[in-house]
Amino acid sequence: MLLSIVMMVKNEENILEKTLKSLSVLRNSIESELIIVDTGSTDNTIRIAKQYTEKVYFHNWNDDFSSMRNISISYAKGEWLLILDADEVLIDYSNIIKFFESGLNKKFNSASVRLKNLYSFDKKLYGYCSVLRFFKNLDFKYCGKVHEQPMYKNPIFNNIADFEH
Repeated sequence: MLLSIVMMVKNEENILEKTLKSLSVLRNSIESELIIVDTGSTDNTIRIAKQYTEKVYFHNWNDDFSSMRNISISYAKGEWLLILDADEVLIDYSNIIKFFESGLNKKFNSASVRLKNLYSFDKKLYGYCSVLRFFKNLDFKYCGKVHEQPMYKNPIFNNIADFEH
């Protein structure tokens, strides 16, 4: 398995399907799995998730973001991890495919994405930031109870993909 796409969700029925659809071409282009850990949804989140993957797991929320992220990562079998939130929609996947097909993935340990944060419903007000989301699955983990931080290793490949948030 090359890539494990890992998500932690709760009551995300309004956005989850858009996010999962945005990953379809990527998932069909490289060997991947989609792992979704639900922390107590009471809406249609689980039903939507199961339309896209059989790997839907349930864990009660434990008030520790890093712990929950690490639980979700524990299911991953891929050489690489892509950590996403339910409201992060993949806009451009072409560089991800090139990254893996060209062998660049063997030269790096982490990769950042360019995240377009939308500040208005009409999408006219936004800002960009670079966020680490791809990691080699070698003893990778998160630390920090509230503001979870990835404990990544250099070197980092920058701006492998564009996401909208």
